[in-house]
Amino acid sequence: ISKYSSATWALSTYSDGNDFFENDVYFNMLREEITTGNHNRPEEYCRLVAQAYFHTAESMERELEEAGADYTVCTVEELYDFFKAH
Repeated sequence: ISKYSSATWALSTYSDGNDFFENDVYFNMLREEITTGNHNRPEEYCRLVAQAYFHTAESMERELEEAGADYTVCTVEELYDFFKAH
């Protein structure tokens, strides 16, 4: 899941009975997600993820380094291959 997930979903279903981009509450939620990474579910959308922080790859790496974590950066394909082999 990324900070663009809500926008991607809204775009993929737009005009199929959905007008989220025209809704100020939803649009403001998207603006906050995309600009800060913070997702705070509006009361009007009780079925969305409640609260989350969407890291960028850079911020996740920085946070892991600050915590002294031992980690390996890999692509989604590499991760898929790893799980497929194990």
